[in-house]
Amino acid sequence: MKYARLAALVLAVLVCVPSLATAAGARATEGVAYRIAILDPATQTVEVEATFPVTTDLATLYAPVWTPGYYVREDYKKDVVALQVHDERGRALKTSDAGQNQWSIEARGARKLVVRYTLSAKARSVSRNEVTPSYAVLNGSATYMALKGTEHLVQHVALSLPKGWVSATGMRPVESRAGPAFVATDYQELVDSPIMAGDLDIRTFFSKGTPHQLVFNKGAAPVDATRLMADLKVVVDETRDFWGAKPWPNYAFLIAIRPAGGGLEHSYSTMVNVHPDRFRSETGYAALLGLLAHEYQHAFNVKRLRPAELVAFDYEQTPTLSTLWISEGLTSYYSNLMLRRSGLIGVDAYLSGLSKQITALQNAPGRLKQSLEQSSREVWSNSNSGVAASDATVSYYIKGEVVGLLMDAHIRKQSQGRASLDDVMHAAYRAYSGKRGFTSRDFTATAETATGLSLASWLGQAVSLPGELDYGEALDWYGLRLEREPAASGQVFKLAVSPDASGAQDARLKAWLGQK
Repeated sequence: MKYARLAALVLAVLVCVPSLATAAGARATEGVAYRIAILDPATQTVEVEATFPVTTDLATLYAPVWTPGYYVREDYKKDVVALQVHDERGRALKTSDAGQNQWSIEARGARKLVVRYTLSAKARSVSRNEVTPSYAVLNGSATYMALKGTEHLVQHVALSLPKGWVSATGMRPVESRAGPAFVATDYQELVDSPIMAGDLDIRTFFSKGTPHQLVFNKGAAPVDATRLMADLKVVVDETRDFWGAKPWPNYAFLIAIRPAGGGLEHSYSTMVNVHPDRFRSETGYAALLGLLAHEYQHAFNVKRLRPAELVAFDYEQTPTLSTLWISEGLTSYYSNLMLRRSGLIGVDAYLSGLSKQITALQNAPGRLKQSLEQSSREVWSNSNSGVAASDATVSYYIKGEVVGLLMDAHIRKQSQGRASLDDVMHAAYRAYSGKRGFTSRDFTATAETATGLSLASWLGQAVSLPGELDYGEALDWYGLRLEREPAASGQVFKLAVSPDASGAQDARLKAWLGQK
């Protein structure tokens, strides 16, 4: 009963708000329009009115079943607690539950469908929604129902927020006297653009011509925003220099400080959960910086340098791909390298981070049972989006980063220092950061062309088959040693510079780690 009263209240509010299409200077028929209202944060609900053009007598409305970047099948439909559909004249249209994630609507000659629905928003996740008295997190797949056949249209969004609240998103803002308003080129960009609203601290810095926002909810933790923004600029500049990135319209680091974890990449933003305790120690702060560096690296590797299966999304079908070790594992490898090469962390700290990954891998029984390609293809059933692998599986995050280390050293040694994995990533970015995505075979071919080496056999062994990895080549090239110590959970591996490393090895180590 309370949802019926709330739906009536939001309708009364929304009819007083000018349409977003008018605010954006466009006719309503030119796209899809969403009006999102948070009327009473205490209810932890979101009211949405979506207006779609319709050209068929029987239309299909659907909720996505996954969020790109988070490889877990979701049931967003269960968060819909009220749903009504009308035509442009206010006539109620018959709507039937079509099972799974869909509804069927008898349009009966309507030119537009006006869909009003209420969402429960109580989940502290980077793929779901949460509304609290002081902030709200709205994620695309969890918020925007779609009408089949309208995904290619321009998508407009208008917000109605509690008094004093502000908002931030990677979407492009448009002028509106009615409140915050944004526009996305299509449904894919819309879903890829989470929104954070509330009592927020919003700060801006520039990198290579692109404004970057640091956004977080106030009062949740003792945040040294000046330090964080300065450190972010350092790693962002290093990352953009590495990829040779051209300016973008904008980018937003959306940080929800709450008892939760995880982060999710988007083309023009990232949404991350940060536990308040991370701001209370240097270790926690370093972990936060590493998370943000990882998600920013994703703006290049996976959001632009994309596997073929992730170029165009089907939000009702989950994709199967074998290259997540590149999109996630090599992202981890390079995000940590950016921290080291920028000088934000020292050599010892960087090697310590690699040591933890090697330790995790070498104590994982699944490394002998599952290949990296299998780990990627089977992600929907064998882990929590690649995290927390079982004894029968291997994490493409962990093993992927270690393979990045070894592949880089292999290329450097076999080419006598003339090439590196950097060259491979740059060549892949040039070839596949546009409308065309890459396959596993494409990546191997690009790597061989960029380096002048035959790498198919090495990659086949490291990526396509389960089993142990050979650390000897990397240790010898850089003058490192890998020490082992017994521990209660297996063995602890420690990567360190060998005291008897030669001058040539020291020079190679410095070239790899960006030491002056």
